[in-house]
Amino acid sequence: MSRDNEQTAGSKIESPDLIAERLEQERRARILRNIILASLPILGLYTFFHLGQGHVADVVVNSITATVALLSLVLLRRKARSLLLSRLVIASLMLLFIFLVSNPGAHYGRILWTYLFPMLVYFLCGLKEGTIWLAIFIPVALFMMFFGLTATKYEHGFTLRYAFSVSLLVFLASNFEAVRYRIQKRLVRKQHQLIVSESGLRRAFKELQETQAQLIQSGKLASIGELASGIAHELNQPLMVIRSTAQLLARQLNRGAIPPATLEKQLDGINRHTKRMMMIIRHLKAFSRQSTPESVLVDVNRVFDDALLLVGEQMRLSNIKVEKKVAPALPLVSGRPYQLEQVFLNLLTNARDAIKAKVEASPSGKGTDNRIDITIKPNGGPGESLMIVVSDTGSGIAPDDMPNIFDPFFTTKEVGKGTGLGLSISYRIIEEHAGELRVGETGARGTQFIIHLPATNTKKLFVEKNQ
Repeated sequence: MSRDNEQTAGSKIESPDLIAERLEQERRARILRNIILASLPILGLYTFFHLGQGHVADVVVNSITATVALLSLVLLRRKARSLLLSRLVIASLMLLFIFLVSNPGAHYGRILWTYLFPMLVYFLCGLKEGTIWLAIFIPVALFMMFFGLTATKYEHGFTLRYAFSVSLLVFLASNFEAVRYRIQKRLVRKQHQLIVSESGLRRAFKELQETQAQLIQSGKLASIGELASGIAHELNQPLMVIRSTAQLLARQLNRGAIPPATLEKQLDGINRHTKRMMMIIRHLKAFSRQSTPESVLVDVNRVFDDALLLVGEQMRLSNIKVEKKVAPALPLVSGRPYQLEQVFLNLLTNARDAIKAKVEASPSGKGTDNRIDITIKPNGGPGESLMIVVSDTGSGIAPDDMPNIFDPFFTTKEVGKGTGLGLSISYRIIEEHAGELRVGETGARGTQFIIHLPATNTKKLFVEKNQ
Protein backbone atom coordinates (compact mmCIF):
# COMPACT_ATOMS: atom_id res chain seq x y z
CA MET A 1 0.00 0.00 0.00
CA SER A 2 2.90 2.33 0.70
CA ARG A 3 4.03 2.24 -2.91
CA ASP A 4 0.54 3.05 -4.08
CA ASN A 5 0.41 5.93 -1.61
CA GLU A 6 3.59 7.33 -3.10
CA GLN A 7 2.00 7.17 -6.54
CA THR A 8 -1.07 8.93 -5.16
CA ALA A 9 1.06 11.95 -4.34
CA GLY A 10 2.04 12.18 -8.01
CA SER A 11 -0.02 13.37 -10.92
CA LYS A 12 -1.09 9.93 -12.20
CA ILE A 13 -2.82 7.02 -10.50
CA GLU A 14 -2.48 3.46 -11.76
CA SER A 15 -5.56 1.88 -13.25
CA PRO A 16 -6.97 -1.26 -11.57
CA ASP A 17 -5.67 -3.42 -14.46
CA LEU A 18 -2.13 -2.09 -14.06
CA ILE A 19 -2.26 -2.61 -10.30
CA ALA A 20 -3.55 -6.17 -10.80
CA GLU A 21 -0.84 -6.92 -13.35
CA ARG A 22 1.89 -5.57 -11.08
CA LEU A 23 0.60 -7.54 -8.09
CA GLU A 24 0.37 -10.66 -10.24
CA GLN A 25 4.00 -10.28 -11.33
CA GLU A 26 5.11 -9.80 -7.74
CA ARG A 27 3.11 -12.84 -6.61
CA ARG A 28 4.43 -14.99 -9.47
CA ALA A 29 8.03 -13.97 -8.76
CA ARG A 30 7.61 -14.75 -5.06
CA ILE A 31 6.07 -18.19 -5.69
CA LEU A 32 8.64 -19.00 -8.35
CA ARG A 33 11.48 -18.08 -6.01
CA ASN A 34 10.05 -20.28 -3.24
CA ILE A 35 9.48 -23.23 -5.61
CA ILE A 36 13.03 -23.03 -6.94
CA LEU A 37 14.54 -22.75 -3.45
CA ALA A 38 12.49 -25.75 -2.30
CA SER A 39 13.18 -27.91 -5.39
CA LEU A 40 16.95 -27.37 -5.68
CA PRO A 41 17.85 -29.41 -2.53
CA ILE A 42 15.43 -32.20 -3.53
CA LEU A 43 16.80 -32.36 -7.08
CA GLY A 44 20.35 -32.36 -5.69
CA LEU A 45 19.65 -35.24 -3.31
CA TYR A 46 17.97 -37.33 -6.03
CA THR A 47 20.81 -36.62 -8.43
CA PHE A 48 23.43 -37.91 -5.98
CA PHE A 49 21.21 -40.88 -5.09
CA HIS A 50 20.76 -41.95 -8.73
CA LEU A 51 24.43 -41.31 -9.41
CA GLY A 52 25.27 -43.87 -6.74
CA GLN A 53 22.76 -46.31 -8.22
CA GLY A 54 24.12 -45.83 -11.73
CA HIS A 55 20.86 -44.46 -13.14
CA VAL A 56 22.34 -42.27 -15.83
CA ALA A 57 19.02 -41.09 -17.34
CA ASP A 58 17.73 -39.95 -13.93
CA VAL A 59 20.97 -38.11 -13.24
CA VAL A 60 20.81 -36.30 -16.60
CA VAL A 61 17.13 -35.29 -16.28
CA ASN A 62 17.49 -34.14 -12.66
CA SER A 63 20.66 -32.20 -13.51
CA ILE A 64 18.98 -30.44 -16.43
CA THR A 65 15.98 -29.50 -14.28
CA ALA A 66 18.22 -28.24 -11.46
CA THR A 67 20.30 -26.20 -13.92
CA VAL A 68 17.18 -24.57 -15.38
CA ALA A 69 15.88 -23.81 -11.88
CA LEU A 70 19.21 -22.32 -10.81
CA LEU A 71 19.44 -20.22 -13.97
CA SER A 72 15.87 -18.99 -13.45
CA LEU A 73 16.69 -18.00 -9.87
CA VAL A 74 19.70 -15.96 -11.03
CA LEU A 75 17.67 -14.25 -13.74
CA LEU A 76 14.85 -13.60 -11.27
CA ARG A 77 17.24 -11.80 -8.95
CA ARG A 78 18.23 -9.61 -11.91
CA LYS A 79 14.61 -8.50 -12.34
CA ALA A 80 13.96 -10.61 -15.43
CA ARG A 81 10.32 -11.13 -16.47
CA SER A 82 8.76 -13.58 -14.05
CA LEU A 83 6.23 -14.96 -16.58
CA LEU A 84 8.96 -15.96 -19.05
CA LEU A 85 10.98 -17.64 -16.30
CA SER A 86 7.83 -19.38 -15.01
CA ARG A 87 7.26 -20.87 -18.46
CA LEU A 88 10.87 -22.04 -18.58
CA VAL A 89 10.62 -23.71 -15.17
CA ILE A 90 7.23 -25.26 -16.00
CA ALA A 91 8.60 -26.68 -19.26
CA SER A 92 11.56 -28.28 -17.47
CA LEU A 93 9.29 -29.67 -14.72
CA MET A 94 6.90 -31.07 -17.31
CA LEU A 95 9.75 -32.93 -19.01
CA LEU A 96 10.89 -34.21 -15.59
CA PHE A 97 7.40 -35.46 -14.68
CA ILE A 98 6.89 -37.10 -18.08
CA PHE A 99 10.23 -38.81 -17.52
CA LEU A 100 9.01 -40.00 -14.07
CA VAL A 101 5.83 -41.39 -15.63
CA SER A 102 7.78 -43.20 -18.34
CA ASN A 103 10.44 -44.54 -15.91
CA PRO A 104 8.76 -45.34 -12.58
CA GLY A 105 11.57 -47.67 -11.54
CA ALA A 106 10.94 -50.45 -9.04
CA HIS A 107 7.79 -48.83 -7.64
CA TYR A 108 5.14 -46.39 -8.68
CA GLY A 109 5.77 -43.95 -5.80
CA ARG A 110 7.80 -41.66 -8.04
CA ILE A 111 4.66 -40.87 -10.01
CA LEU A 112 3.23 -39.13 -6.93
CA TRP A 113 5.56 -36.20 -7.64
CA THR A 114 3.54 -35.48 -10.79
CA TYR A 115 0.55 -34.56 -8.61
CA LEU A 116 2.36 -31.31 -7.84
CA PHE A 117 2.27 -30.24 -11.47
CA PRO A 118 -1.37 -28.94 -11.66
CA MET A 119 -0.88 -26.73 -8.58
CA LEU A 120 2.49 -25.41 -9.74
CA VAL A 121 1.17 -24.63 -13.21
CA TYR A 122 -1.86 -22.69 -11.94
CA PHE A 123 0.16 -20.84 -9.30
CA LEU A 124 2.82 -19.74 -11.78
CA CYS A 125 0.92 -19.22 -15.04
CA GLY A 126 -2.66 -18.50 -14.03
CA LEU A 127 -5.89 -20.23 -14.98
CA LYS A 128 -5.88 -19.93 -18.78
CA GLU A 129 -2.24 -20.68 -19.50
CA GLY A 130 -2.15 -23.33 -16.76
CA THR A 131 -4.99 -25.17 -18.45
CA ILE A 132 -3.02 -25.15 -21.74
CA TRP A 133 0.05 -26.66 -20.06
CA LEU A 134 -2.07 -29.39 -18.42
CA ALA A 135 -3.83 -30.05 -21.74
CA ILE A 136 -0.38 -30.99 -23.06
CA PHE A 137 0.99 -32.89 -20.05
CA ILE A 138 -1.97 -35.09 -19.04
CA PRO A 139 -2.83 -36.55 -22.50
CA VAL A 140 0.88 -37.25 -23.19
CA ALA A 141 1.34 -39.00 -19.82
CA LEU A 142 -1.87 -41.06 -20.12
CA PHE A 143 -1.15 -41.95 -23.75
CA MET A 144 2.26 -43.34 -22.78
CA MET A 145 0.78 -45.25 -19.83
CA PHE A 146 -2.14 -46.75 -21.78
CA PHE A 147 -0.23 -47.84 -24.83
CA GLY A 148 2.80 -49.17 -23.03
CA LEU A 149 5.30 -46.67 -24.32
CA THR A 150 6.99 -46.54 -20.89
CA ALA A 151 9.84 -48.58 -19.42
CA THR A 152 7.40 -50.33 -17.10
CA LYS A 153 3.99 -51.63 -18.20
CA TYR A 154 1.16 -50.10 -16.15
CA GLU A 155 -2.02 -51.93 -15.31
CA HIS A 156 -5.04 -50.28 -16.86
CA GLY A 157 -6.73 -50.05 -13.46
CA PHE A 158 -3.78 -48.11 -12.06
CA THR A 159 -3.76 -45.85 -15.12
CA LEU A 160 -7.47 -45.11 -14.68
CA ARG A 161 -7.00 -44.37 -10.97
CA TYR A 162 -4.08 -42.08 -11.84
CA ALA A 163 -6.17 -40.30 -14.50
CA PHE A 164 -9.04 -39.83 -12.02
CA SER A 165 -6.79 -38.51 -9.23
CA VAL A 166 -4.95 -36.12 -11.56
CA SER A 167 -8.28 -34.87 -12.95
CA LEU A 168 -9.53 -34.30 -9.41
CA LEU A 169 -6.39 -32.35 -8.56
CA VAL A 170 -6.78 -30.26 -11.72
CA PHE A 171 -10.40 -29.51 -10.79
CA LEU A 172 -9.47 -28.47 -7.24
CA ALA A 173 -6.43 -26.45 -8.29
CA SER A 174 -8.33 -24.64 -11.06
CA ASN A 175 -11.20 -23.75 -8.74
CA PHE A 176 -8.78 -22.54 -6.10
CA GLU A 177 -6.98 -20.38 -8.68
CA ALA A 178 -10.27 -18.99 -10.01
CA VAL A 179 -11.45 -18.04 -6.49
CA ARG A 180 -8.05 -16.53 -5.67
CA TYR A 181 -8.07 -14.49 -8.87
CA ARG A 182 -11.61 -13.17 -8.23
CA ILE A 183 -10.74 -12.18 -4.67
CA GLN A 184 -7.56 -10.47 -5.83
CA LYS A 185 -9.47 -8.54 -8.52
CA ARG A 186 -12.01 -7.44 -5.92
CA LEU A 187 -9.26 -6.37 -3.52
CA VAL A 188 -7.45 -4.50 -6.29
CA ARG A 189 -10.65 -2.66 -7.18
CA LYS A 190 -11.18 -1.73 -3.53
CA GLN A 191 -7.56 -0.67 -3.26
CA HIS A 192 -7.89 1.49 -6.37
CA GLN A 193 -11.03 3.10 -4.96
CA LEU A 194 -9.16 3.85 -1.73
CA ILE A 195 -6.25 5.35 -3.67
CA VAL A 196 -8.59 7.53 -5.73
CA SER A 197 -10.48 8.57 -2.58
CA GLU A 198 -7.24 9.35 -0.78
CA SER A 199 -6.03 11.35 -3.75
CA GLY A 200 -9.30 13.29 -3.80
CA LEU A 201 -9.05 13.92 -0.07
CA ARG A 202 -5.48 15.14 -0.44
CA ARG A 203 -6.53 17.52 -3.20
CA ALA A 204 -9.54 18.71 -1.20
CA PHE A 205 -7.37 19.20 1.88
CA LYS A 206 -4.84 21.19 -0.12
CA GLU A 207 -7.59 23.31 -1.68
CA LEU A 208 -9.09 23.83 1.79
CA GLN A 209 -5.73 24.99 3.13
CA GLU A 210 -5.33 27.38 0.20
CA THR A 211 -8.87 28.66 0.69
CA GLN A 212 -8.27 29.16 4.40
CA ALA A 213 -5.05 31.03 3.68
CA GLN A 214 -6.91 33.23 1.18
CA LEU A 215 -9.72 33.76 3.70
CA ILE A 216 -7.22 34.79 6.38
CA GLN A 217 -5.55 37.14 3.93
CA SER A 218 -8.92 38.58 2.91
CA GLY A 219 -9.81 39.09 6.55
CA LYS A 220 -6.46 40.80 7.09
CA LEU A 221 -7.05 43.16 4.16
CA ALA A 222 -10.61 43.79 5.40
CA SER A 223 -9.16 44.72 8.80
CA ILE A 224 -6.79 47.14 7.12
CA GLY A 225 -9.75 48.65 5.24
CA GLU A 226 -11.67 49.10 8.47
CA LEU A 227 -8.58 50.63 10.10
CA ALA A 228 -7.88 52.96 7.17
CA SER A 229 -9.33 56.06 8.84
CA GLY A 230 -7.46 55.37 12.06
CA ILE A 231 -4.20 54.76 10.21
CA ALA A 232 -4.78 58.00 8.32
CA HIS A 233 -5.06 59.77 11.68
CA GLU A 234 -1.92 57.99 12.89
CA LEU A 235 -0.03 59.32 9.86
CA ASN A 236 -1.76 62.69 9.82
CA GLN A 237 -0.68 63.59 13.34
CA PRO A 238 3.10 63.44 12.72
CA LEU A 239 2.58 65.05 9.30
CA MET A 240 0.86 67.99 10.97
CA VAL A 241 3.72 68.28 13.47
CA ILE A 242 6.29 68.17 10.66
CA ARG A 243 4.34 70.77 8.67
CA SER A 244 3.99 73.07 11.63
CA THR A 245 7.69 72.74 12.46
CA ALA A 246 8.66 73.45 8.86
CA GLN A 247 6.43 76.58 8.81
CA LEU A 248 7.95 77.75 12.09
CA LEU A 249 11.47 77.26 10.76
CA ALA A 250 10.57 79.18 7.61
CA ARG A 251 9.28 82.16 9.64
CA GLN A 252 12.38 82.12 11.80
CA LEU A 253 14.57 82.07 8.72
CA ASN A 254 12.75 85.14 7.36
CA ARG A 255 13.43 86.99 10.60
CA GLY A 256 17.11 86.16 10.59
CA ALA A 257 19.46 83.47 11.83
CA ILE A 258 18.14 80.50 13.81
CA PRO A 259 20.06 79.59 16.95
CA PRO A 260 21.74 76.16 16.55
CA ALA A 261 20.07 74.79 19.69
CA THR A 262 16.61 75.76 18.41
CA LEU A 263 17.33 74.31 14.97
CA GLU A 264 18.62 71.06 16.47
CA LYS A 265 15.51 70.75 18.65
CA GLN A 266 13.14 71.36 15.74
CA LEU A 267 14.99 68.94 13.43
CA ASP A 268 15.01 66.31 16.17
CA GLY A 269 11.22 66.56 16.34
CA ILE A 270 10.93 66.19 12.58
CA ASN A 271 13.25 63.18 12.65
CA ARG A 272 11.28 61.55 15.48
CA HIS A 273 7.93 61.96 13.74
CA THR A 274 9.25 60.76 10.36
CA LYS A 275 10.58 57.65 12.11
CA ARG A 276 7.16 57.03 13.57
CA MET A 277 5.56 57.37 10.14
CA MET A 278 8.14 55.05 8.62
CA MET A 279 7.52 52.51 11.38
CA ILE A 280 3.74 52.61 10.82
CA ILE A 281 4.06 52.26 7.03
CA ARG A 282 6.69 49.51 7.29
CA HIS A 283 4.57 47.59 9.77
CA LEU A 284 1.45 48.06 7.65
CA LYS A 285 3.26 46.64 4.60
CA ALA A 286 4.55 43.67 6.59
CA PHE A 287 1.12 43.02 8.13
CA SER A 288 -0.70 43.11 4.76
CA ARG A 289 1.73 40.59 3.27
CA GLN A 290 0.59 36.95 3.20
CA SER A 291 1.97 35.08 6.22
CA THR A 292 4.57 32.38 5.73
CA PRO A 293 3.73 28.90 7.06
CA GLU A 294 6.89 28.77 9.20
CA SER A 295 6.54 29.38 12.93
CA VAL A 296 8.96 31.52 14.90
CA LEU A 297 9.36 32.46 18.56
CA VAL A 298 6.92 35.28 19.29
CA ASP A 299 6.79 37.85 22.07
CA VAL A 300 3.02 38.32 22.50
CA ASN A 301 3.46 41.63 24.32
CA ARG A 302 5.35 43.07 21.36
CA VAL A 303 2.70 41.77 18.91
CA PHE A 304 0.01 43.53 20.97
CA ASP A 305 2.06 46.75 20.84
CA ASP A 306 2.19 46.42 17.04
CA ALA A 307 -1.60 46.01 16.95
CA LEU A 308 -2.07 49.06 19.15
CA LEU A 309 0.20 50.99 16.82
CA LEU A 310 -2.48 50.62 14.13
CA VAL A 311 -5.58 51.21 16.29
CA GLY A 312 -4.27 53.44 19.08
CA GLU A 313 -5.30 56.67 17.41
CA GLN A 314 -8.78 55.29 16.70
CA MET A 315 -9.17 54.43 20.37
CA ARG A 316 -8.09 57.95 21.36
CA LEU A 317 -10.51 59.56 18.90
CA SER A 318 -13.33 57.34 20.24
CA ASN A 319 -12.45 58.33 23.84
CA ILE A 320 -11.63 54.71 24.68
CA LYS A 321 -8.90 54.11 27.21
CA VAL A 322 -6.72 51.06 26.62
CA GLU A 323 -4.95 49.59 29.65
CA LYS A 324 -2.45 46.76 29.29
CA LYS A 325 -1.24 44.68 32.22
CA VAL A 326 1.69 42.43 31.41
CA ALA A 327 3.20 39.96 33.86
CA PRO A 328 7.01 40.05 34.18
CA ALA A 329 9.16 37.42 32.43
CA LEU A 330 6.53 36.33 29.93
CA PRO A 331 7.33 33.05 28.10
CA LEU A 332 7.51 33.13 24.33
CA VAL A 333 5.10 31.24 22.08
CA SER A 334 5.75 29.48 18.79
CA GLY A 335 3.66 30.91 15.98
CA ARG A 336 3.21 33.36 13.14
CA PRO A 337 3.30 36.92 14.54
CA TYR A 338 1.23 38.67 11.87
CA GLN A 339 -1.55 36.09 12.18
CA LEU A 340 -1.60 36.58 15.96
CA GLU A 341 -1.65 40.34 15.41
CA GLN A 342 -4.65 39.85 13.14
CA VAL A 343 -6.43 38.06 16.01
CA PHE A 344 -5.59 40.87 18.46
CA LEU A 345 -6.73 43.52 15.94
CA ASN A 346 -10.04 41.70 15.47
CA LEU A 347 -10.63 41.56 19.22
CA LEU A 348 -9.65 45.21 19.71
CA THR A 349 -11.86 46.50 16.86
CA ASN A 350 -14.79 44.36 18.06
CA ALA A 351 -14.32 45.79 21.56
CA ARG A 352 -14.17 49.33 20.13
CA ASP A 353 -17.37 48.78 18.12
CA ALA A 354 -19.17 47.28 21.13
CA ILE A 355 -18.25 50.30 23.28
CA LYS A 356 -19.29 52.75 20.55
CA ALA A 357 -22.62 50.91 20.12
CA LYS A 358 -23.27 51.16 23.86
CA VAL A 359 -22.39 54.86 23.88
CA GLU A 360 -24.70 55.57 20.92
CA ALA A 361 -27.52 53.67 22.62
CA SER A 362 -27.17 55.61 25.91
CA PRO A 363 -29.57 58.54 26.50
CA SER A 364 -26.74 61.02 26.95
CA GLY A 365 -24.73 59.72 24.00
CA LYS A 366 -21.67 59.52 26.21
CA GLY A 367 -20.03 56.61 27.94
CA THR A 368 -19.01 56.82 31.59
CA ASP A 369 -16.31 54.16 31.49
CA ASN A 370 -15.12 53.47 27.95
CA ARG A 371 -12.25 51.09 28.56
CA ILE A 372 -10.47 48.07 27.08
CA ASP A 373 -8.34 46.03 29.47
CA ILE A 374 -5.64 43.71 28.17
CA THR A 375 -4.03 41.20 30.52
CA ILE A 376 -1.15 38.96 29.47
CA LYS A 377 0.18 36.45 31.97
CA PRO A 378 1.41 32.87 32.30
CA ASN A 379 -1.25 30.28 33.05
CA GLY A 380 -0.76 27.12 35.10
CA GLY A 381 2.75 25.93 35.88
CA PRO A 382 5.94 27.54 34.61
CA GLY A 383 6.05 27.52 30.82
CA GLU A 384 2.76 25.63 30.42
CA SER A 385 0.70 28.23 28.56
CA LEU A 386 0.12 31.92 28.10
CA MET A 387 -3.26 33.51 28.86
CA ILE A 388 -4.38 36.67 27.08
CA VAL A 389 -7.57 38.36 28.30
CA VAL A 390 -9.24 41.17 26.33
CA SER A 391 -12.10 42.81 28.24
CA ASP A 392 -14.30 45.72 27.18
CA THR A 393 -17.07 47.77 28.73
CA GLY A 394 -19.32 47.42 25.71
CA SER A 395 -22.89 46.20 25.38
CA GLY A 396 -22.08 42.48 25.57
CA ILE A 397 -23.21 39.61 23.36
CA ALA A 398 -26.85 38.59 23.19
CA PRO A 399 -27.54 35.03 24.48
CA ASP A 400 -29.14 34.08 21.15
CA ASP A 401 -25.95 35.11 19.30
CA MET A 402 -23.53 33.21 21.52
CA PRO A 403 -23.71 29.83 19.64
CA ASN A 404 -22.92 31.56 16.33
CA ILE A 405 -20.23 34.13 17.10
CA PHE A 406 -17.41 31.99 15.71
CA ASP A 407 -19.35 31.02 12.56
CA PRO A 408 -18.09 32.47 9.25
CA PHE A 409 -20.04 35.50 7.95
CA PHE A 410 -22.06 35.84 11.16
CA THR A 411 -22.26 39.48 12.23
CA THR A 412 -24.55 41.67 14.32
CA LYS A 413 -23.25 44.86 12.71
CA GLU A 414 -25.03 46.87 10.08
CA VAL A 415 -24.55 46.07 6.40
CA GLY A 416 -21.23 47.48 5.20
CA LYS A 417 -19.77 47.73 8.71
CA GLY A 418 -18.62 44.16 9.17
CA THR A 419 -17.71 41.07 7.14
CA GLY A 420 -18.54 38.47 9.79
CA LEU A 421 -15.11 36.90 9.29
CA GLY A 422 -13.16 38.43 12.16
CA LEU A 423 -13.95 36.02 14.97
CA SER A 424 -14.18 32.94 12.75
CA ILE A 425 -10.73 33.64 11.27
CA SER A 426 -9.37 34.43 14.73
CA TYR A 427 -10.74 31.16 16.08
CA ARG A 428 -9.12 29.25 13.21
CA ILE A 429 -5.76 31.00 13.66
CA ILE A 430 -5.64 30.27 17.40
CA GLU A 431 -6.67 26.68 16.73
CA GLU A 432 -3.79 26.32 14.23
CA HIS A 433 -1.46 27.61 16.97
CA ALA A 434 -2.67 24.71 19.20
CA GLY A 435 -4.44 27.22 21.41
CA GLU A 436 -7.98 28.11 22.48
CA LEU A 437 -10.16 31.19 21.93
CA ARG A 438 -13.36 31.46 23.94
CA VAL A 439 -15.72 33.92 25.54
CA GLY A 440 -14.94 34.24 29.25
CA GLU A 441 -18.00 36.20 30.26
CA THR A 442 -20.41 38.63 28.65
CA GLY A 443 -23.27 40.82 29.77
CA ALA A 444 -24.43 44.39 30.17
CA ARG A 445 -21.05 45.38 31.65
CA GLY A 446 -19.10 44.13 28.65
CA THR A 447 -17.44 41.08 27.17
CA GLN A 448 -14.29 39.18 28.00
CA PHE A 449 -12.41 37.08 25.43
CA ILE A 450 -9.77 34.64 26.65
CA ILE A 451 -6.94 33.18 24.58
CA HIS A 452 -4.71 30.32 25.70
CA LEU A 453 -1.52 29.69 23.75
CA PRO A 454 1.05 26.94 24.51
CA ALA A 455 4.23 28.53 25.82
CA THR A 456 7.76 27.65 24.75
CA ASN A 457 10.34 26.61 27.30
CA THR A 458 12.36 29.83 27.12
CA LYS A 459 14.80 28.73 29.78
CA LYS A 460 15.74 25.69 27.73
CA LEU A 461 16.02 27.83 24.57
CA PHE A 462 18.21 30.34 26.42
CA VAL A 463 20.53 27.56 27.63
CA GLU A 464 20.79 26.03 24.14
CA LYS A 465 21.44 29.43 22.57
CA ASN A 466 24.30 30.17 24.97
CA GLN A 467 25.99 26.77 24.75
